[in-house]
Amino acid sequence: MKLEFLLHEFQTLTIEASFQRGKIYKNTDEKQRESFKNGLREKLHELSNKYKNKEVGEEDHIENIKELIRFSKKYNSILRNGELRTGIAQKLLNLYLKYLWCAGLIGIPPHCPFDRRILDKQGIKENWTECDNIEDYKRWVEKAKEQTKKDGFNNLAEWELKYWQRRG
Repeated sequence: MKLEFLLHEFQTLTIEASFQRGKIYKNTDEKQRESFKNGLREKLHELSNKYKNKEVGEEDHIENIKELIRFSKKYNSILRNGELRTGIAQKLLNLYLKYLWCAGLIGIPPHCPFDRRILDKQGIKENWTECDNIEDYKRWVEKAKEQTKKDGFNNLAEWELKYWQRRG
């Protein structure tokens, strides 16, 4: 029960952080929004199981981000773009994996959550919530890998954890 509680909380925090500035909804029906969020919780849990006992490679990780986008199309009637944008989907998966990793439930994730603070750290002046191109996301990852090496870290997850700071 404790683990189920923590996973639900991690999912809730992940969804709130990923959606807060994204303006993803075109429909304000709260029942449909809750249905979507519950579906996302299940999808995040399903995808995270792939990371439990093995290292997930970069291409498989990107495919998992794309899978989140494909999943979201079921809710096209309430989503402003008919699906989640790449920037929102990467934040959902990467942030959820970050929580699981920090809690010791999975190994080091292949990527980190990209948001304003992390993009700024790299000198990228793009809005992550508007990103709708997996190639842009891949460019962010490559640039972050360069910064990670410059800063003396072995992986993106540890680098991001060092530089991300909660406001307030």
